[in-house]
Parts: sequence; C-alpha cells; structure tokens
Amino acid sequence: MSYIDIIVAPFYFLIAFLIAYIYKTINKNDKLIAQYFLKAYLFRIAGGLAFGCIYFFYYNGGDTFNYFSDSLVISDALRTDPINGFKLLFYLDIKDGDLFNYLRRMNFIYDSASLSISRSAGVINIFTFDSYVSTTIVFSLLSFWGSWRLFLTLGKMFPNLYKELSIGCLYLPSIVFWTSGIMKDTICSIALFFLFCAIINTVYFKKYSISNFFIMFFCAYILTIVKIYIIMCFAATISIYIFSIYNSKIKSKPLRIFVRPIFFLIALILSYYATVLISKEDEKYSLENISNTALSTASYISQVSLEVGGSYYSLGSMELTPSNIPALVVKSFVVTFYRPFIWEVYNPLMFLSMLEGLYFLYISYLFLRHIIKFKRGEKIFTPFTTFCFLFSITFAFGVGVVSNNFGTLARYKTPMLPFFVCGIYATIKSKGEGDKTENIL
Repeated sequence: MSYIDIIVAPFYFLIAFLIAYIYKTINKNDKLIAQYFLKAYLFRIAGGLAFGCIYFFYYNGGDTFNYFSDSLVISDALRTDPINGFKLLFYLDIKDGDLFNYLRRMNFIYDSASLSISRSAGVINIFTFDSYVSTTIVFSLLSFWGSWRLFLTLGKMFPNLYKELSIGCLYLPSIVFWTSGIMKDTICSIALFFLFCAIINTVYFKKYSISNFFIMFFCAYILTIVKIYIIMCFAATISIYIFSIYNSKIKSKPLRIFVRPIFFLIALILSYYATVLISKEDEKYSLENISNTALSTASYISQVSLEVGGSYYSLGSMELTPSNIPALVVKSFVVTFYRPFIWEVYNPLMFLSMLEGLYFLYISYLFLRHIIKFKRGEKIFTPFTTFCFLFSITFAFGVGVVSNNFGTLARYKTPMLPFFVCGIYATIKSKGEGDKTENIL
C-alpha cells in the first residue's frame, strides 16, 4: 500500500457507493433491491478492504500482494510499451528477449493460474492508477456481481426463500472475506456462479441465447485455467441435474421411469469424458495423476504449516484406497464444514471460521430433523438439492483432503458454500416449490 491508495481509494469508494445508491434509487419500487442490494454491496466492499488490511498489517504480505506486484509490471507495460504489454497480457513467451526486463520483475511467469490473476488486476490497474486498495474494491464489486446474480437466479426458482438464500449467497463470512480480494478464489467464485446461472437460465428457464452460451464457455475456460478441480467437480454433478430436467419433460410416467437410469448412465459417461477432456489441460489433474497430486499438495501444505506455525490439521491416513476413502469422505466433510472447533482456534480469522462452522452445524441439525420427520411418499430431494449435496460432498472431499491447513481450507471451500447452504434451505423450507423436475437418482 502507498500514498496512491490514500489519494485514489476514497475516490473509488465514493464512486462505488454512488453507483449502488443510484441503482437502488432507480429501482426503488423493487422490494428485493431495496431490502438486500445496498447492504450486501457495501458489506462486500468492507470484506475486500478488511482482506487487504489483514494481509498487509497482520500477515505482512501474501499471495494477494504477489499477484498485485506482477500486475504492476503488466499495467506499466501496457502504458509505456503497448506491444510488449499485450504480449504479457495474452501470450507470454519466456524466451522472448523483448520481455526480459519485464519478466525478471515478475513472480509467476511459470504459473499460468496465478498469472491470470495478475493479468486481470493489470487491466484494472490502468483505471485505478496502480492503487492496490482501489483494485481490491473493483475485485470485491465483481465478486458481489457474481453472488448477486446467483442470489437472483436461485430466488426465481425459490421465491419464498429470499431471506435464506441471501445468507448463503451474500452474507456468509467466508464468501464476504475470502472472495473479495485480489485472489484466485475471487475469480473462481465469480466464474462458477455465472456459469451456474447461465446453465440454469438455459436449461431450466429455457432462455436460449448466444450470451448464455458465451458465458458458459468463457467461465468454464476461466475455471480450467485457474482451478481446474472446481470445474471437474462441477461438471460431474451438474450433468445429473441437467438430465433430470430433460427427463422430467417426458410426459409418459412409465417411459420416464424406464429411461431414468439411461439418463443417469449418460450423465455419468458425459461427466467422465468431460473430466478427461478438462484434465488434459493440466497433467497434474489427469485421472491417472490426480490422487498423487492431491497427496503431494496436502504434504506440501502440511510441511509449510508446521514450519511457520500455521493452523495445521490432519485427517490421518491419506491413502486413497477403497477401504480408506469412506473414512476420508466423512473426515473431510467434518473438517470442511464444522471445524475448527473452539479448542483449535489460534487467531481471529479462525474464530470467524469457528462461528461459521457452528452455523453450518445448526442448519445441518435442521436438515437431519427434517429428514427424520418426513412422511412416506413425500419427495425429500429434488434435482436441484441433489446437485447441491453431491457437489458439496465431492468438493468438500477434495479440498478437505488437500488443504491440511484451516486458513487454506477456508479459502478453498468458498465456491461451494452457497450451494450447500441454499441446498439445505431448499430442502427444509421450500417443500419442492421452484423445482418441479423429477430426480433421476
């Protein structure tokens, strides 16, 4: 942070506030905007500012500043040397002698995922005068845009659950804090939420448009570049939801029942081949190497946590064998949603995670109570809630096994949390409204 932040950041905050206020004023008759928009909007900006301050004053640095440092090189090149600036932005060749003076000042020239964050920030820096705080505000607003779209889309499906959906999409501490800064998690959450909304608008609401297909392609591409495991988990579970929707369009009930397992099998096959195609972009995440990648990542994070005194946790044996996987699934689910426990808290951020874990424990209790009380013949799970829980369990297993550090886990799990929370509320309170399709499971 520098004197530029002191001069420029208040100006950008004022602009952000005026945009939100004008938007709310124009839509003053919209009760949804009046009740949720401005509060959630300002809350997200506050999350971004808090994120920057904690990493600057408490951690004395971190990935967010490394991303920003590289972004300054890119934005400087775009201003003073546009040709090489565009090379850094779109096609970076480390053997290009013209780029040497730029590449020697950068941290992530060999890491395309991290470089994509710096490239995004580099473009934004052009408009924020290289102010870290101002660029963070822009990232937090983009993050809010993704969450707001998700909130509105789910609200159309479950119009009686806006209050509950707002908790899952707009107000969860992990979402507000970890997806508001210049980080991979911010970009991934935005891309995942827009991807889901585009799929729902196309398949569920039948809005077939070029823009929706472009959004799907672009967001899937972003996730493939930045964090490929997210799109792998998502593809494997959203396909079941999509086929449930198309299966429900068959008018004949006997025929619908007959083709249901066929739809399910096709969904599994397509998700498998989608995973194969996606993983080809990164050999580490190929189906042959993914378990080794997970174990090596977990080992690395564990070692770093122990060396620097971080918030380390262990799930015991990490062997991905058929006999050990069920235990790992349960352990990873518990650590992802309910830990750290009170006796595992060592800093303020862990305390917030602990409080969030208590909230997840409470809504899980409501969920189990609902399951126990359901009447025979009632539909417990809809295709939407099935997707939410399959995605949450799959994602929790992946990040829970890999992280081995509560701080890392708090960041990694953020894209999945809205679906977990909204899936629970859609199960216990909606009584099937908003999701009339029949489950193929």
